Amino acid sequence: MRVRTDVVRGRPVRVGNLRLSPVVRRTVAGGQRATVGRGVSGRGGVFVRLRPIGVSVAGEEERVLPIRDRTRRVLNRFLAVGLLVMLLSLLVGWMAGRSSEEGRDGE
Repeated sequence: MRVRTDVVRGRPVRVGNLRLSPVVRRTVAGGQRATVGRGVSGRGGVFVRLRPIGVSVAGEEERVLPIRDRTRRVLNRFLAVGLLVMLLSLLVGWMAGRSSEEGRDGE
């Protein structure tokens, strides 16, 4: 499988005397397979991810205004909290099982 990442600028939009264009990080991963002989077969797949990273503002001078992805940060925190809750519940279950086994051994 081949993975390629690059930065792409979108089609500019004119607003007054400014030219705005999106700046996107593009990740493309693809694979292919083919067999010839005794029948023809083929297989392929592509994964494409576009992630906005900024807006290019071109007037007298050009600059890129970054886009901060707050949603991704919040979702990553939710994921971390969920994993932490899962690990803590596994630990509590394991400790509860150990204490009940120790209680049975003392009977």
